[in-house]
Amino acid sequence: MFDATKIAEKLELEKKDLKHELERKERLALQAIAARSSMKDSLSESTRSLKKAMEDKTSMEENVNKAQEETEYYKKRYDEMFNSVSGLNKRIEELEEHKKHLLAKIKESGDS
Repeated sequence: MFDATKIAEKLELEKKDLKHELERKERLALQAIAARSSMKDSLSESTRSLKKAMEDKTSMEENVNKAQEETEYYKKRYDEMFNSVSGLNKRIEELEEHKKHLLAKIKESGDS
């Protein structure tokens, strides 16, 4: 009977140990589930953030392309205006020279 009591106590201790082990493993499982959920949320947030950054990058690239096109347009317009003004200045110089020539002729004919 002493042996049976001792065996029963031993079995009761093993039962308690197994129960504690089971509770510990359940806590670990819950912690793993919570960690997995947290990592999944973090990954989802990172994915959204990456997607937004890619959209922003695309938008900025489009803006840069538009700005480059506008820059080229205005450079071309500037060159056209510069050439036009240069042509007009040249024509003004020619007219000034012609005016001087005509004034000199008038002065010569007035002196005669």
